[in-house]
Amino acid sequence: MDVPHYEKIDLNGIETQFSGEHRLYLFLPFKDRIEGSTLCVIGQNPSFANNEVGDKTLHYIEHLVYDKCPNVKNILVLNLYSRVDTKKEKTQDLLSLQAARICRKLIKECNDFLIIYGELSSNQGAYRFEKRAIQISKLLVGKNVYKL
Repeated sequence: MDVPHYEKIDLNGIETQFSGEHRLYLFLPFKDRIEGSTLCVIGQNPSFANNEVGDKTLHYIEHLVYDKCPNVKNILVLNLYSRVDTKKEKTQDLLSLQAARICRKLIKECNDFLIIYGELSSNQGAYRFEKRAIQISKLLVGKNVYKL
């Protein structure tokens, strides 16, 4: 479901990169924040949210970060898996090699992280969320990590 981005997001500054049905990243700057850090938000798998539209979860995160983190200038959204599959029905091509490389690179560049994928106690179809989360957690050693 398409939902507009939060009103405090600078729509002209949004950057997103897709490769087919894979969203590699989504960068969201706030309108009125000249200085501040980038908060990297890591979720399970992406929606088709882009420069023009968001989704309910993204809108909530944008609003929450703006209200609770006045030192954050930008949000960088990454996911455990890159395939746009909100119902988790796909069985193959769930994480592109290009997305995995970009994810590792961007994680190295950030210091502050918000994890929003919740409890990962079970697999969902072909998704192995817990295994992928463990791989990502190794890249987060020494970083500031918060969980929602």
